Amino acid sequence: MSLANRITDANQLQEFSISTRQSLNNKPPRTSSPEPTPQKEPVDLILLQPLANRDMFNKCRDRPCDRFWGTEEDLNIQPLGKAWRQALMRIPPIPRLVFDVALPSLGESEKWKRVRKLFWDRADTCAGQEGFAVCVRDVTTLVITIATEMRMRAGGDVSCEVRYDETDEGLLTAMKVLERQLLAISMADTTSVEEKGDMD
Repeated sequence: MSLANRITDANQLQEFSISTRQSLNNKPPRTSSPEPTPQKEPVDLILLQPLANRDMFNKCRDRPCDRFWGTEEDLNIQPLGKAWRQALMRIPPIPRLVFDVALPSLGESEKWKRVRKLFWDRADTCAGQEGFAVCVRDVTTLVITIATEMRMRAGGDVSCEVRYDETDEGLLTAMKVLERQLLAISMADTTSVEEKGDMD
């Protein structure tokens, strides 16, 4: 995977789309074109990496904690999802997407000194933890939404995959279900995908 195809923030998508099409066509792209971006390699969306950015992190801190097994705070990733979806809608569809759902490190810098770690919102990982919980269902819903929108806009010929920590046994069930859903979206005809989008 080329670093040029590794997108860690929604703001990088416009520049990526322009540079990709210019390199292939040797001319500026028409951003209004509905045609998929014709890159050969898949594009990695490092979906949760923007949480390591203080501004985005703070935008996601508006959900009250309703857990009883720890002292963590739940993050609301709707602002994060909105940023990704809006940025993706401004560029041509990407035919090959890999959703990397790894939890980012908040780093050791001074500005993050009071911020604790991120973890998935499961009883086995939340017990006794002090930090910020990311809802697995919220993440899988975001992935499905982006994949469905991409498929509808492209009119077909879209392949989506998910990358995750396969050593985390607590994630396996949810991720296996997500893999099947992404495969179904990739193989579905355009009409059925549009109907799914309408129901959502």
